[in-house]
Amino acid sequence: MMMTVLKRVDAAMDGRRPWREDALWVTVGCLAAYFLTLALRLSLWTVWDHELLRVGDEILLSTHDSYLWLALSKTVTFSDPEHMAWLTKAIHNVLGIPLGDIGFWGPAFFASLVAPVCFLWGWLAGGRTGGIVAGLVGAMGLGFYQRSKLGYYDTDLFTLLMPLAVGFLLAWWAGGHIRRTWLPSDAEPMRPRMSPWSALAIGLFIRMACWWHQDLAMLNAMLVVIAGGLIVVLGIPDRRPRALFEWAAILLAALPGMGLSNLYLTIRRVFGYDAYADSIIAIALAVVLVALVARGVHENQYVRALCKWWWAALFAAVLLLGVTNTLMSPSQMLISKILVYLVDTPTGDPGSAAAEATRFPNTISSIVEAGRIDWNTAFAKMSTATWLTIASFACALIVVAFRPETVLLLPMLVIGIMSVTLGSRFAMFGTGAVAVFFGLAVNTVGNALLPEGRLRERLQVVLQAAVGLAILIPAYLEYKAMPPTPVLTRPHAEALLGLRDRISEDATIWTWWDWGYATWYFTGVRPPIDGGRHAGADVFPMAYALSTDSPQKANQMLFYATSQKYEPFKDMPATEAQAMVESFGDSDSSFGVDAPQYFVVCWKNVRLSKWISHFGNWNLKTGETREYTIRGSKPSDIRYNLQYGMIANPVGQKSLMKNIDILGPETVNDNFYPMNVHSPKLLTRTPNLVINGLMGQPFLLDDGAYQSMLVRLLRDDPENPQIRKYFRLVAEGIPFVRIYELVRPDK
Repeated sequence: MMMTVLKRVDAAMDGRRPWREDALWVTVGCLAAYFLTLALRLSLWTVWDHELLRVGDEILLSTHDSYLWLALSKTVTFSDPEHMAWLTKAIHNVLGIPLGDIGFWGPAFFASLVAPVCFLWGWLAGGRTGGIVAGLVGAMGLGFYQRSKLGYYDTDLFTLLMPLAVGFLLAWWAGGHIRRTWLPSDAEPMRPRMSPWSALAIGLFIRMACWWHQDLAMLNAMLVVIAGGLIVVLGIPDRRPRALFEWAAILLAALPGMGLSNLYLTIRRVFGYDAYADSIIAIALAVVLVALVARGVHENQYVRALCKWWWAALFAAVLLLGVTNTLMSPSQMLISKILVYLVDTPTGDPGSAAAEATRFPNTISSIVEAGRIDWNTAFAKMSTATWLTIASFACALIVVAFRPETVLLLPMLVIGIMSVTLGSRFAMFGTGAVAVFFGLAVNTVGNALLPEGRLRERLQVVLQAAVGLAILIPAYLEYKAMPPTPVLTRPHAEALLGLRDRISEDATIWTWWDWGYATWYFTGVRPPIDGGRHAGADVFPMAYALSTDSPQKANQMLFYATSQKYEPFKDMPATEAQAMVESFGDSDSSFGVDAPQYFVVCWKNVRLSKWISHFGNWNLKTGETREYTIRGSKPSDIRYNLQYGMIANPVGQKSLMKNIDILGPETVNDNFYPMNVHSPKLLTRTPNLVINGLMGQPFLLDDGAYQSMLVRLLRDDPENPQIRKYFRLVAEGIPFVRIYELVRPDK
């Protein structure tokens, strides 16, 4: 009885059809999935159709990393391993598309490639109609959409696409060598074997798939190892010898030399040759192995005897993994990566003794994408709806039980689940797997309920498309209602463009790291800190300058940091480093720096002042800090009375303020209420209200935040003698941005 049920489920799941029979169908399905997804993504541009979201002919982009690749594409050379910048440069040079347009529209074209890959996965495991739901939904999961929407031109476009494609190719290749199910009695192969040279092609594709992010090399290495495990556990005895040779060729062609050379041939440790040679040697070995397979070496009686038993095959696999360092290195690096996100500890200067090491803050927890999320949020981001993710988990158990090759999707599903601790960014990795598993389950149910024949296939197309659209349409409407999220404001970008025409190449532009790449793109000068340089030691000088209430201390810190090549406390004992910080208000000096120094303060920094003060008030000796208190709210949630310095919340509760400042487009309306200072009705924790007069956006600040350079250089008169001595205004974009030039007080 049980075997009958299992066979009926297996038959209903369908799949395992040869490519030649379905080539036209699959091609049409892939193209339909891609262009439908592309059309939906492009149609969402209308929310960006506003003059305040444009700078010249460019639309402002959605993430700071987008500007990295645009800036790098202007200077990237052949020796630079920046493949995203190379891609951008190629598109710009060959097609003549402006860089700003590539950054804005490009994500729609690249992210939509996930849809046909999901369709292919569904076809591989579930037959002709098995990929329809996955093709419609796979590229539109919430987590992936948020990190690949218009203007989000970053490596995330490939960190989901490439593992899905690599897994598919490995599953397709393995299907010619392993049995249909996990049951030993079912020795029938899943599908015909491909040419042995396809193994080399797959390996080279995987190598290309590792280019886009160093973590992809680790994930792809794991997928190759899992594919080898399938050969060992499920390999048909007569086919296992050839399969092991081809798997070895895939591994060698794909991995050694990748992952910033962390994947290597062990012989490099013996002979000490340059890291780049690993790739050449490994690919050459892969070609030799495939050539041997093509000549029939796997038919040799001794080779067959070696590979006859699973333990011998396992021994050969472990030996090869050891030779190529492909087992331990990915595991160690992935664990290290996880620990970085899980453990929020100060970082020290490794050049100092442990007891005297300068303690810098850990910045990981301040990064939005690394912020931990709850289970409900994680499930929502892994697909288009929470219920869909939960349902797909149950579907995954059934699908993997009947389709062993889909085990190659499980690592992406696991990474998505781990987003609850690793951060919201990682939820997107589960998007494709969730869509494939759910789509295969729906397809299986349809096959089981509908009568066999051509009518069933036609009805299945309609049924699967209806299910996919029923899931897709609500998600699309949700995305359409999302507001645009430019990484910086138009006045900020215009101020940077204006600065580009007046600064020299040796100038330094100090800006908070979130705006570093955009500053580089618009001015042509790379700031000391940005999205690639924001460790605790990197951000401390800028954070200190923004957090202090002293223009003199801010001025001195930045000049000193520049004089030390932006590493002011490197190799300095903690006691000496903290003493140096505390001495900045004692005297004036430019520390021998003659090159111009610029200091950017912007309205968006106010929202980040909690974290900026966490880093800026850090004690380098004790590792202690003090965070400013800030409370943001909607414009409609706070009513204020300038005559009495009073605010009221939506329920009518009233409080008094010390200061209410309204930053207008030309002037700042600052109001101080000395009579409120000692009133029992004073809002004691955050007694200062600062409002963006154009946006209506209010922030309640404590005294530390209100007096910090972060806020003061936005609201104060630049001609204030205390400010003018150390900072000279060169670009005015109030209430959004101001750019100052540091004054050399000793000149």
